[in-house]
Amino acid sequence: MIVSPPKNTEDTSISFTNGPIGVVLSAWSVRADSLVDPDPKVPGHTPITVIASENAPKFDIREPNQALRFATFLLHLRHIHAPRLAKRFDEARAEFMKRWDNNDPSLKWTMQGTDDEHAVRFTKEMEGRKALPNLFPPKTQIPIYKKSPLSERAGSA
Repeated sequence: MIVSPPKNTEDTSISFTNGPIGVVLSAWSVRADSLVDPDPKVPGHTPITVIASENAPKFDIREPNQALRFATFLLHLRHIHAPRLAKRFDEARAEFMKRWDNNDPSLKWTMQGTDDEHAVRFTKEMEGRKALPNLFPPKTQIPIYKKSPLSERAGSA
């Protein structure tokens, strides 16, 4: 049994049962034209639904305790979590749109950009490592005193 998500929503949770096991999955949809490599055969306004099923909470509804937990979990999602999440999205929307309209570089992530950042950091670290021998000379370059001047004074007193 699949419980269908509410209409006109993009973010949702899906609950289903497989025999006596109830599972809650997380799902969301994106427009086809927002994908990195969109399929030219799919119209841009088409919603693409993504379902995350890893580490989903599972409940054995044969046991009254777990059946109650499953029902409570679903009620909590609907009546507590969903309104809080909607409020947080609404609060963040204006700031996000401002950043989006200003072409904020933090929203333009690419693998190449990350590689470039790591290359700069790696180069600095390697240059720092080249300076290490000057800071910590090998023991053969450290002068070794056979007798400490302090030990000679202590012996003469």
